[in-house]
Amino acid sequence: MGELAEKWSWQDNFRNLVFFLRKDVKWHDGKPFTSKDVKFTFDMLREAPEAQAKLRINPRKDWYANIEGIEAVDPHTVVFRLKRPQPSLLIMFASGYTPIYAAHVPPASYRTGCVGTGPFKVKEWRKGEFVDYVKNTDYFVKGRPYLDAINFYMIKDRGTRFAAFRTKKLDSGFQVSNAQWVKDLRQQEAGLISADTGFAAWAKAAFIVDQPPYSDFKLRKAIHLASDRSQMVDALWQGYGRPQGPVSWVLKRWALPEEELLKLPGYRVGTQEREEDEREARQLYEAAGSPSLFITFADQPSYVPQFAPQYKRKLEQVLGAKVDYQVRSYAIINEGVLRGTMPFTWAYDNGWIDLDDWVYPYFRSGSSANVFRLSDPQLDSLLDAEREAFDLEERQQLGYQIQRYLLENVLAWVDFASYFMLWVAWPYYKNFRPASFFGDSFHMANAWLDRSDPVWGSRA
Repeated sequence: MGELAEKWSWQDNFRNLVFFLRKDVKWHDGKPFTSKDVKFTFDMLREAPEAQAKLRINPRKDWYANIEGIEAVDPHTVVFRLKRPQPSLLIMFASGYTPIYAAHVPPASYRTGCVGTGPFKVKEWRKGEFVDYVKNTDYFVKGRPYLDAINFYMIKDRGTRFAAFRTKKLDSGFQVSNAQWVKDLRQQEAGLISADTGFAAWAKAAFIVDQPPYSDFKLRKAIHLASDRSQMVDALWQGYGRPQGPVSWVLKRWALPEEELLKLPGYRVGTQEREEDEREARQLYEAAGSPSLFITFADQPSYVPQFAPQYKRKLEQVLGAKVDYQVRSYAIINEGVLRGTMPFTWAYDNGWIDLDDWVYPYFRSGSSANVFRLSDPQLDSLLDAEREAFDLEERQQLGYQIQRYLLENVLAWVDFASYFMLWVAWPYYKNFRPASFFGDSFHMANAWLDRSDPVWGSRA
């Protein structure tokens, strides 16, 4: 929502957040964008009836739990009335996860059509294959976008991607798992634009902490210590990644400093330190009664189920445990977690952008995504303080305390590692900016192709 507002202000001792909307914005179908659309959107997001009815995890519902009411004062002014101050709302409102929906478009049509306000309009899409966009000639930033159309392709085969880029059927691209095709291009094609970007997407395990045997902290810590994060980085992403704590290292302001994290048990990489962690893991596992372990791995991305046999062997080797596993879709896992039938899961996750995003919805007692069934009053106090802190230094220190507490006392969610995205683009692609995550397409309004560039050549 950030680009749709001219300005905003806190009022009434930070209990009211007022947005003053742009007056020149139209929906792709030509209808004016107003405060009614904003109110409609957040009233819908706060209720989230579809997610509840279908037993889906809706972590973002808790983003809006502190909103007491929303008032469309006039067509271009909207007021959010809060129960308590919450500075992180500004980040949440600006997130790509918070698009504004048109009040005049029936929600039932969202899966078949898309009406937005951005620089490009959806022309055609096919799930898992492509999305074609055309220029929005009535975009509110005058003179933009420069491009007439954009085509996004999901090409799963590395050889096909490599060939498509070499023949300039692709102007830019990045690796999904194996980065070898990008590395080969960088070696073979001089002058390419290259960018390695951190990505807040990571591998993790999660436990239901009120269900034996995972209700025993000793067992959760044993699994945490036995898990070899360096092995994961190599196996999942060919070395293009880093171990990750409770908040991704991509969020430099909020993540535990790397020099601290890499000294902690479970994250240490020295041979002696790794051996010490594994010995402690075995001792903790035996102290927890040496239970059999059963893990549910997610089926996507493909490297997750492919890694399952290695992870099974590692736990068997380090703990001496009997380990079995299964692979299931995310939909089945979400339902199994909510029903309590899958107490140990191993999956990929992504996308959080703020400290509050990473910690409050998951670990606050009774919050929307606390599927671990965790209840910890001391942790709740830290989370409440973090959510209401306006001073960045104070909030950062609270974030560090929360992460240390999670590692030392909770481990309901065991974070392993996240990866780098390796990008390449032809030099004629001007104002190239890697799209690190969802909601960044408005940056494409500034992109253009320089036909005078010598490399343009055979580009169709």
